[in-house]
Amino acid sequence: MLSFFENTLAPGFLGAPPHFHKTFDEICYVLEGTVHVLVGEEVFELNTGDVQLRPRGTMHTFWNSGTKPARCLELSVPGVHEAYLKDISALLSKSTPPNARDFAEFEKKYDIVYQMDKLPEIMQKYQVHL
Repeated sequence: MLSFFENTLAPGFLGAPPHFHKTFDEICYVLEGTVHVLVGEEVFELNTGDVQLRPRGTMHTFWNSGTKPARCLELSVPGVHEAYLKDISALLSKSTPPNARDFAEFEKKYDIVYQMDKLPEIMQKYQVHL
């Protein structure tokens, strides 16, 4: 089974805080623009048409450090991540920034383990925010 979700990232924004999953892999396919993906300690620059695997059990995050919106398809294999993707998109599209309580609820409800201790360094180093 496979699930997918189209994601539009505004310039300067993270797609999600650093995290990993225990039971599924994620794949990013860039439809338009440039997306940077951090997998473990390695950063990959993905351009239109590029694909990147984020394997289960490995910390990852992604962002748009360009000047134009970027669009990508986010796939999960097996497809078990649809509800989380809808909920995190709704949270990140609000006018107020998410808080620690929001992310703690997601960890309880979904197969996601946030690594918030890495967030400040990533935000500062790559000049991005949630």
